Amino acid sequence: MGKKLENAVWFIVENAPALLTVAFAAYVLVQSQRATLQVREILLWLLGIVGLLATSELIERFRRLRRIEEFSRKTLEAVQVLAIPNAVSVYPRRIDATREIESIISTEREAISIIAGSLGGTSRLVPDLHALVDRASAAEGPQIRIFISHPSYMKQRAQLEGISSVQQRRRTLERLHNLLDRTFIPLENIRLYKAVPTCSAVIAHAQRKLFLNPYTLGESAENTLSLMVDGVTYAEAFERFIEAHLERPWNSQDLSISLEEFIVEQNAEIAKTIADQALEERSHRSQDKPVFVAINGCTAVGKSGLAKKIVSYIQHIEGVSCTLLETDGWITIERKDRMLRNLAGYHAESYDLKGLHETINRLSLRQKVSKQMYNHVKGFSEEAGTLDPGDIVIVDGLMSTHPTLHDWIDIYVWVECSADSHRRMRIERDVCFRGYTHDQAERNWEIHVCVWPEFERICKPTGCILLRANRTGMLLMMPSRR
Repeated sequence: MGKKLENAVWFIVENAPALLTVAFAAYVLVQSQRATLQVREILLWLLGIVGLLATSELIERFRRLRRIEEFSRKTLEAVQVLAIPNAVSVYPRRIDATREIESIISTEREAISIIAGSLGGTSRLVPDLHALVDRASAAEGPQIRIFISHPSYMKQRAQLEGISSVQQRRRTLERLHNLLDRTFIPLENIRLYKAVPTCSAVIAHAQRKLFLNPYTLGESAENTLSLMVDGVTYAEAFERFIEAHLERPWNSQDLSISLEEFIVEQNAEIAKTIADQALEERSHRSQDKPVFVAINGCTAVGKSGLAKKIVSYIQHIEGVSCTLLETDGWITIERKDRMLRNLAGYHAESYDLKGLHETINRLSLRQKVSKQMYNHVKGFSEEAGTLDPGDIVIVDGLMSTHPTLHDWIDIYVWVECSADSHRRMRIERDVCFRGYTHDQAERNWEIHVCVWPEFERICKPTGCILLRANRTGMLLMMPSRR
């Protein structure tokens, strides 16, 4: 009796718009024989029908979840009957497998592979994911590979979960960015799948253990059937799964891209977004007045690379010119002297701010500027460089957002980074590219720690485009805080 009642309720819910339409038609026929219908009655019926039609997507989602639940129940019953003892562990809920997965991961010495959508479910299933990756980076740890969806290929999943593709892409980007910021997994050990995996998986290769979870959506994923399969007993299925779901797409340029390629794509997209904003600003003003874009923030995290990408993008647009102005060119104290005086590029005293003001003002008036330039390795150049006035001027460097320049700047970009990643990136840059000894680089970092809070207080503008960098140089655009 209970099952029949449940089926009747579902029939009514699933067919509510059609049933109400039929009822309305019958009502019209009856009333037409008796009296004139009131406009108010017709409107009420029509509003009811339209309201139910508007909920058809929600009803369809209920039906889909019901089918998933029914399928999981029947599959669980079948597996429990057919599974060979100790060959397949069955978990009605994915989260129930956490303890066994942690045990397997902690004892794996050869290789671990993770297949996931956005890393959200994986981080809950393997709470110590960052520690696992760090252990894998050590000499005694297993090799780890992570295969996740490319953030730009998750539109279908976003639709099924009832969120925008922009929200879904951002979630994936944030999780990937956070993983790269907190761990030191080699870039070549992560690839991005140009699709959504049909299931999530954790594979311990030496132990031949395969954890499988159907690729379900949202909160329902936590409560769906999961299996731990022994790859010795089911050797053929184990090998075929790895080949079809990992090795083949991993090694195909058509099906996946490397993390290194993705970072280039991601940073280029951010550069394009900033350039488009500058072009939009230019379209709303007199063509005689240039647009000034200032880029500032943490050092050694990719500000100059971003500035050059913006310039390159704009220069390919017909009829628009772009100039790059690097404020380092107005440094007046050589590096050795700055270190002796405990000064850094964060100190305004290290620069000829008056000369920088004059240069920006002349560019705003569409006048050429000649300037002796500074190089952090070679020092001051013997030959003067020339800055041509442009429709858009990118001002890159630590003095680009100094309060004394605010009258000229139209768009502010600020790049920040976690302290650990920033320290490693600065020391690596100073040693590898600027010829510092390691002790000098460490000393430079100590100066940074002392002066950064005050520099940030003075130079970080409100209403800026805020970017976050990680140790790989991958940039992430943060939500606007205006």
